[in-house]
Amino acid sequence: MSSIQIEIPLDALSRPNVARALADLTLALGGHAVGAAAPAAAPVKTAAPAVVVAETAAEAAAATPAKAEKAAKAEKPAKAAKAAKAAKPAKPAKPAKARPATGKTAPRPELEGLSVEDRWAAYFKELPVNSQRFLDLLKEKGRLTLPEAVVQLQLDNPKAMGGLTGAMARWAPKQGVKVPYDTLQDANGTRYWVWKGIQ
Repeated sequence: MSSIQIEIPLDALSRPNVARALADLTLALGGHAVGAAAPAAAPVKTAAPAVVVAETAAEAAAATPAKAEKAAKAEKPAKAAKAAKAAKPAKPAKPAKARPATGKTAPRPELEGLSVEDRWAAYFKELPVNSQRFLDLLKEKGRLTLPEAVVQLQLDNPKAMGGLTGAMARWAPKQGVKVPYDTLQDANGTRYWVWKGIQ
């Protein structure tokens, strides 16, 4: 005895007209179904496509071809919608914003001709109070850890220290100076600064 398998995708079975056509086809084949057909109003929640097995090729041929064709046509709009969605052109990428070069920045023209000490004095004078306090403290101690700096400067959290030193490092080249310290990390991962002098 031969058999025929008909596979219907799960998303198609959730449509009432496809479920109805499957039920009619199952009845036309003599009611021999491996997967249960869903009632017309309820969506099917099976893990795999429903499979209808006809006992003979003659029984499959005797099934109403119009209903099987109708079920196949019901799938076409969903496939067409998926294909149209996939065919939509991708949105053009936004152009990248121009960023300042990370290399050396030319100092302000009015600072040209000044000594390093004079440029340092102008730079230091324009720094926020906490930055000035940090530099004075580091110069006095020679070495300062992140936890010590947070306590001494009475900062809310360690991130504030990162913002403070980052701003100093960005501003220094514009003033024609280098930050007078090195930033290092010990074996435990604690960040610290070492004073190296005005250059």
